[in-house]
Amino acid sequence: MANISSAFGTLDFKGTWNKSLFEKFISIFNKHLNDKVGDYYLIIDNENFEKGEANIRGIGRWTFENNLSLMNNWALNSFNYSTQTKEECESEWENLLKEVHEKELIIEIDYVDEESGLEYLVSNAGIIDVQETDEGLKLVYELMDSDEYEYNRSNLIALDIYDEEDFEVQLKDIKETLLEDYKLIYRNDKEHECKKLTQAQEDEIEKVLDDNPWAGDVEDILVEIDWL
Repeated sequence: MANISSAFGTLDFKGTWNKSLFEKFISIFNKHLNDKVGDYYLIIDNENFEKGEANIRGIGRWTFENNLSLMNNWALNSFNYSTQTKEECESEWENLLKEVHEKELIIEIDYVDEESGLEYLVSNAGIIDVQETDEGLKLVYELMDSDEYEYNRSNLIALDIYDEEDFEVQLKDIKETLLEDYKLIYRNDKEHECKKLTQAQEDEIEKVLDDNPWAGDVEDILVEIDWL
């Protein structure tokens, strides 16, 4: 089974989108691509026609970029035909693409994607538009810019993927264990009389904490510290 990534971002609808087509695109896109390919999906929500904006989120098959590259095939081949025939589904999708293509409309997409197993963390920007191919019109994603980040707690917070309280182990937990089990305190601790850590030791502890965002308990962090 492929690793599962989590992604969220924004869409900026460029060109002369009328309200009817704006709403139609989002409705049909979601109907065809929301939770239709096993665990993987793409969904648009929180749309605002006046601003020409919406949010997009999904669960990536390895990565969300893979979802975007496959979305046209998924839309045609992974639809639940309980409410439409295969022919009706294909016709609905193709008519939508034809209307978007005739008006030369595009969508700019910016999103972040993360997957902890492979320590994958990326911010991507691209364009979604309808292009003519040998197989007919297709909804296509093109990557324009990409930034990869080190997979750590600081970056996960900075990219607004998680908040500090989402992580099991906090620095305060480490300080408590250092005091109780090792009789060690941080240099700015004025409440206890114990041996103080050096700046280098504090920095090392915080680096290990940052590099292991999903540590299950304090000992998962402290076991990485050679001098303890």
